[in-house]
Amino acid sequence: MQIHTFYDAYLGTFYERRPELRDASFASQIGALLEDGFSGSHLVAPHMGRLGSETQLVIANCIPAQFRWAQENGVPVPRTGEDLYRLVARQVEAFRPEILYITDPILFDSRFLRGLSWKPRFVAGWRAASIPQGTDWSAFDLMLSSDEGCRRRALELGARAVEPFRAGFPAFLADSGGDLPKLWDVVFSGRGSAE
Repeated sequence: MQIHTFYDAYLGTFYERRPELRDASFASQIGALLEDGFSGSHLVAPHMGRLGSETQLVIANCIPAQFRWAQENGVPVPRTGEDLYRLVARQVEAFRPEILYITDPILFDSRFLRGLSWKPRFVAGWRAASIPQGTDWSAFDLMLSSDEGCRRRALELGARAVEPFRAGFPAFLADSGGDLPKLWDVVFSGRGSAE
């Protein structure tokens, strides 16, 4: 199982372009988001499914999809940020993953993991940006990062192990842009931080 978050601005734009998806099933909404390719370099759960594993991707802050999951599973629809946080815990407890991969280990740090009634056998995380004071990674078995400073900090925050990891991107993204004219020599896609 993978827990991920998207930029709120992206989600707003996505659902403005595709308002019919608000009424679609949870699986259909997640599938459409995957096809759109945003944050594709960090989404591994769908690829593991193609290798024969039973997988689940949760985009924790995708309110329309999270509402639909709640409705499909007979639980109260979240009304607050804290409700969404608890809903993600319910999703973990319902899916009962052996491996949990968290690509927002700030919001879903060890406090989240300790509150779960289901304990995955292995918990991994990803981070390559600033790490706020008070973050706790002592319940993580592995923290991945392309940033050496983040890897050192992960060990200080209690992660049992760290490994360098430079995310690639799905081949379908390269294939979809193959016929476009080259306009720039270098492109940065993401968000920078001075910290």
